[in-house]
Amino acid sequence: MKIKALFKKYWGYILAFVSSLVVISILFYLQGVAPFGGKSLLTIDFFHQYGPMLGELFDRIKSHSSLLYSFNMSMGLPFYRNFFNYLSSPFNILMLLFNHKELLTSFSLIVLVKLCFSTFFMYMFLKKKVGLSNVLTVCLSLLYSFSAYFVAYYWNIMWLDGMVFLPLIVYGLERMLIQRKPLVYVLSLSVMMFANYFIAYMICIFLVIYFIIFMVQYTDCLLYTSPSPRDRG
Repeated sequence: MKIKALFKKYWGYILAFVSSLVVISILFYLQGVAPFGGKSLLTIDFFHQYGPMLGELFDRIKSHSSLLYSFNMSMGLPFYRNFFNYLSSPFNILMLLFNHKELLTSFSLIVLVKLCFSTFFMYMFLKKKVGLSNVLTVCLSLLYSFSAYFVAYYWNIMWLDGMVFLPLIVYGLERMLIQRKPLVYVLSLSVMMFANYFIAYMICIFLVIYFIIFMVQYTDCLLYTSPSPRDRG
C-alpha cells in the first residue's frame, strides 16, 4: 500500500521521466543508434574530441592510472585540465557499467539519462512554480528537454549538464529566497560547477538576472497583498 500511495502522490514525476525515456528511445531506435543499431551519437567535436577523451578516462579509471598527466596527446599535457573542462560530469560514471567495446552504448545512455533528468527537474520546478495539471506540466517539461538547444548541442555532451541542473538550481534559488532553505541551491550549483565550469558561470550570470527580476516581482507582490496602514489600524 505504501508503494501505491507513493506512486499516486508522485505519478507526475514518474510520468515526466518515463515519457522522455520513451521518446528518446524511439528516436534512437528509428535512427539505429546504439544499443538499437550500429550508429552512434559521435559527430563533430564529440567524434574528434569528447569521445576519445571519455575513452581515455574510461581506460585510466579501469587501469587505475593517474588522472594528473597524459602522454597520449602531443608531447603530453596535464590530464586533469581536460577532466575538469570536459569529463567531470557525474553522469560519466555510467561508463563504468560497460566494457571498452560497449563505450558507444554508454555514450548513448549518458545522453539519454541527462535528457530524462532534465525533464524530471523541469517538471519539479514547474510544478512548484506554476501548479498546472500533471499532464500539461509534463508536456511543457518535454518541450524544455527536447528544445532546440538539445537538438543543436547534444554532441557537446558536457554542456547537457546545464540543461539538467538549471531548473533545480533556479528552484533552489527561489526556495532559499522565500523559505530561507539554501541546501538545494548550494548543492545543485556546486555539482554544476564541478560538472562543467564553462556552462556553470553562464548559469551564474543568468541567476543574477533572474534574482533581480524575481525580487522585483516578489516585492511588488508583497506590497500588493500587504494591508494598508488604515486597514492595519
